[in-house]
Amino acid sequence: MVTLNLTINYSNTGTEVQTACEEYTWHGSTYTASTNTPTYTEQNAVGCDSVVTLNLTVNYGTHNSYNQSACDVYTWHGVDYTESGV
Repeated sequence: MVTLNLTINYSNTGTEVQTACEEYTWHGSTYTASTNTPTYTEQNAVGCDSVVTLNLTVNYGTHNSYNQSACDVYTWHGVDYTESGV
């Protein structure tokens, strides 16, 4: 007589939701734009694939540029500037 003792192990999947400013590094890769497609696969506790998908939102700071002219000195945010192009 032969008896089969069978254990079926299962893979699993998941989603990691992250929000970052400017860039985000995930498992060695750096992302500078929002995405929901990168995946990372590792083994779960029972030795099957565990696939995680990154759902990333990248926000960007604002950058403003001010063009000014002055004679001899220009004071901006409490700092005196006496040279152009600073």
